[in-house]
Amino acid sequence: IYTRMEVMIENSNAFVIFPGGAGTFQELLALMIFKQNNHKLMTGKPVVIFNRKNEMEIGFWEPLITLMTSMCAPDSFAIVDQLDEILPSILERFENRSADCQDTNPSPKAEYWEQSYSEWPSPEKVVHVE
Repeated sequence: IYTRMEVMIENSNAFVIFPGGAGTFQELLALMIFKQNNHKLMTGKPVVIFNRKNEMEIGFWEPLITLMTSMCAPDSFAIVDQLDEILPSILERFENRSADCQDTNPSPKAEYWEQSYSEWPSPEKVVHVE
């Protein structure tokens, strides 16, 4: 699994964690391990957790977020509750990367993301495959 994870990380600019099962949980933990160890493949790559709330207003990832907040470095991940908050959160993290960031896999410019975002399918048409 870690070879597949490394390929995924190497070819990605950001990560969005949607509610999921054991595989999603394992991949999130792998991302956080790489980030905590300052792995070069994770340099400058934001991790955004979509913490969708249920009918009782409890976020899907709430218990895990509580645990991760106490164990992970500040700002190692972002939490959003609404789909329309995901892209702005990613863009904000791209813009806030430190000037001395030694990014070996630079992320696209914010203008590209904003331009291409209008071409993305609506959330109702997106299919999550695990």
